Order: sequence, then C-alpha cells, then structure tokens
Amino acid sequence: MTVDHSLDPPRRSVSRRVLTKLARADRPDYSAANDPIRLPTDAVYRLLSNGRRRAVIAAVAALDPEAETALGDLAERIAAIEHDVPVARVGSGQRKSVYVSLLQCHLPKLDDAGVVDWDRRSGAVARGKEIDELAALIDAIERACST
Repeated sequence: MTVDHSLDPPRRSVSRRVLTKLARADRPDYSAANDPIRLPTDAVYRLLSNGRRRAVIAAVAALDPEAETALGDLAERIAAIEHDVPVARVGSGQRKSVYVSLLQCHLPKLDDAGVVDWDRRSGAVARGKEIDELAALIDAIERACST
C-alpha cells in the first residue's frame, strides 16, 4: 500500500505568527476588495498552499507601491521570522536555506502568476498585479481560522 503524502503539511511551514508579523494593518479587507483575483482558482490554491510563499506575499505586499526589496534581504527577513530571532542574529545557513528555496521554487511561481515582479538578474522583488488581492485573501483566511 502506497501512502500519498502530498496533502501532509510541510515539515517547516510558516506559522500564523510569521504571517501576523509580516501583515500590514492598513491592508484592505478582502471582502471589501473591488478587484477579483485574475487567476484560476486552482492556481490560487497552489500559490497559497506553501507557507513560505504566503510569507513572501505578506512581506512584498507590505512594501510601498514603488519600492522593491533585494532577494537576500527578503530571505533574511523571512528566516528571522521563521526562527524567531532578530534579523541581525540570522545565521548564514538559515538565510541560505530560505534564499535557495525562494530562488529556485517560490519566486519563479509567484512571478509567473503576476503576484510579484522579480528581476532574475538583479534579484529585486517588487509588488505584482495580484499582490494586494492575495495578501487580503491570506488575511481573511487567517482571521477566519484564528483560535
């Protein structure tokens, strides 16, 4: 008998605490958003299924509309939150682990979907067309699931 582990939660998932720390207080409520998410439902489910991608969405949504962040800075910030340490105390191994997963897996998916704008040459990450809607959806889900 083969067991399908594809629906098991990831071992190193990003917790609600991470998303709460990354959330912006002035982000619009999803229920009040005027624009629908212009992605297929299954694509939204896939994008939001990974905690690290949700953390990227929250962090990039918190940027000013014209701002961008460096991939290394984003990785360091997410690693600090995942390990519950100040950014200054993030170890090189912790940062590298997040950096590699963002580079190889998460940013390409988010960029292809238009959620973030990622310049693969410079490593700069900025807000994409769908970022506000997905960030608001994450906030709505987090509020609905809070215990």
